[in-house]
Amino acid sequence: MNNLQTDVELVKTKIIEAFANIPHPREKMIRSDAPSSELEIKCFLSKKWMNWEDIPGKIIDYKYDSLPAFSELGFQFILPAYMIYALEDERSNVGDFTIYNLTAPNKLTHPERWDRFMSIIALLTDKQKEAIVLFLEYQEYEKKGNPINEATEALQSYWKVSNSSTPNTI
Repeated sequence: MNNLQTDVELVKTKIIEAFANIPHPREKMIRSDAPSSELEIKCFLSKKWMNWEDIPGKIIDYKYDSLPAFSELGFQFILPAYMIYALEDERSNVGDFTIYNLTAPNKLTHPERWDRFMSIIALLTDKQKEAIVLFLEYQEYEKKGNPINEATEALQSYWKVSNSSTPNTI
């Protein structure tokens, strides 16, 4: 096993530990302010998937762009499944869309998106935030050399600046 393989396993372990025992938000999983949310994430409401670890990767891959349809509680519940899948299948679109949804929007030009981002952040524990930073750092390393590194942008937008109360507003 090479160092990169070891690193990805460490990141996955930290994500699993940080998001262990997150309760399924059930009907609170859907964003009430987005009319198409229920249709968009209906497949995630399955009773047999009461733990995020049980959601099949093919569902995550198929619904790679669905994170905005989740409520704040739903986002917290489903995020680890998206991060783990992104680490396991780097060719999928899941990683890029997950990174995009972990990038703080500009507070001045996108105040509604900013408010939603901050309400999601407010739910996360310090351990969960640390796992997200590890995920983004790993993604940043993986995308090293790319002219546009979305993981770097995400880290600079909130995660590296913060884990405090004053995020960047790039």
